[in-house]
Amino acid sequence: MPWNTQKGVAGTTDQDGQALDGGDDDDRGQAKTNSDIIAMLKTQRNFEHMPEEMLKNLLRVMTVTRYPHGAILMEQGKQFPHTCILLKGMVAIFVDNKHILTLRRTGEIIGEMSFINEGPCSATVKAESECDIILISKSTLTEIGDTDFYIWLCRVLSDKLKRASELLSKN
Repeated sequence: MPWNTQKGVAGTTDQDGQALDGGDDDDRGQAKTNSDIIAMLKTQRNFEHMPEEMLKNLLRVMTVTRYPHGAILMEQGKQFPHTCILLKGMVAIFVDNKHILTLRRTGEIIGEMSFINEGPCSATVKAESECDIILISKSTLTEIGDTDFYIWLCRVLSDKLKRASELLSKN
C-alpha cells in the first residue's frame, strides 16, 4: 500500500499531509511542481506528442503517491481503477509469479490495459525501490469528461503492442 498521497500537486507528502522536503527538489530529485512534472514527462517517449494543455488538465486531477520498496501497486486478477505513470523509481512486472519485466524509465505507463477494458489486472506490479507514481483515477476522468486522454492512452498501448510484436518477430 502507498504511504502518502497528494492530489493535484506534484509534491509528495507523508501520511500526515506534511511535505517530505522543504526545497524545490529533494535529494532524490523529486519534482515539486506541476511545471517540473510537465517538463520531465515531455521529454519521454509516451508524452512527447501529448498536447501540453491535456497534460496540464491531467495534472490537475492526478494524485502523486510514494510507494515504499516492496509495495504491491496492483495485483494480477484484481481490479485496479487507475492507470499509473512512473515518475521515479523502479517497478517489477510479474505474471503468474514469474518476473517478466522491470520498468525504470520516467513516464512509463502501468496498468493501462485493465484501465481501458475495466477488467482485472493482467499482471502484478511491485515496487523494486521507493517509487513516486502518478495515479489517474477512472472515476475522475469520467467526471471531467476527458475522452482525449483515452485516445492518447490507446495510442500508447498500440505503440507498446507494435514494439512487442517487433521484438517477437526478431526471435
